[in-house]
Amino acid sequence: MAVQCYPAGKYHGFYMSADISKNKKLLMCNIQVYKTGSQIDLKKAGWTAEFFLDGEKQEGTIKYKKKAGFAMAITDAAKVKGAECFSCTLHDSEGSQVQEEKKCKEEK
Repeated sequence: MAVQCYPAGKYHGFYMSADISKNKKLLMCNIQVYKTGSQIDLKKAGWTAEFFLDGEKQEGTIKYKKKAGFAMAITDAAKVKGAECFSCTLHDSEGSQVQEEKKCKEEK
């Protein structure tokens, strides 16, 4: 699920989209922020991300790539596979939470 905040023509031309995904080795938070059509490098802007599995904050090294967003390597693949929900929170340079994305397994 992607989220759009700051629609074009409002909030001084800001636009944000976010999506999260996971695989056996990575938790990923693909966040893109644009101002007047140009992508903002969130690392240079001082933004950070935190990852959670079933509400528990995950410790580890989080890397950022401008086109792929934030990613954290996970060493315990069974923990990721067994998690019911995972989420990512994005914080601006002042530490304020800007965005939260969450995905949970669908009940059958």
